[in-house]
Amino acid sequence: MAIAFARARYISRSGGGSAVRSAAYNGREGIKAQRTGEVFYFKHREAPDHHEVLLPEGAPSELASSDALWNAAEAMEKRKDAQLARELVLALPANEELGHDDRVELARSFALEHFVPKGLAVQLDVHAPHGAESEGERANHHAHLLITTRRL
Repeated sequence: MAIAFARARYISRSGGGSAVRSAAYNGREGIKAQRTGEVFYFKHREAPDHHEVLLPEGAPSELASSDALWNAAEAMEKRKDAQLARELVLALPANEELGHDDRVELARSFALEHFVPKGLAVQLDVHAPHGAESEGERANHHAHLLITTRRL
């Protein structure tokens, strides 16, 4: 049975947040934050089932990597209280209800309908359950949508 769950939050500099760190964590990548020089490395974690960056029409193709997109997004924000990104975590149906490709398409179509046409870029990462002992969102298939706060 599908479990309805969604969480939305802003990633803000004043709260100690980093869009680069969130992108690296969600995508299980290693990314260096150009603004601070910090390296966020999460490749030791289990890789997501799916990872992609969705760009609006006319966006520069060099922003198709998480590294370039989120470093550029953070560079645009000068204020110490800047909102760097929005993140949505959405529960996705289990294997009995939808297969892998259907879950990816469900999350992708949501992003393509609600954010990309408005000129916003979205990093989409679909995660499988993290193990039988997990609780909350970790016990379910879920998608992380990391969304730019400014149009490209």
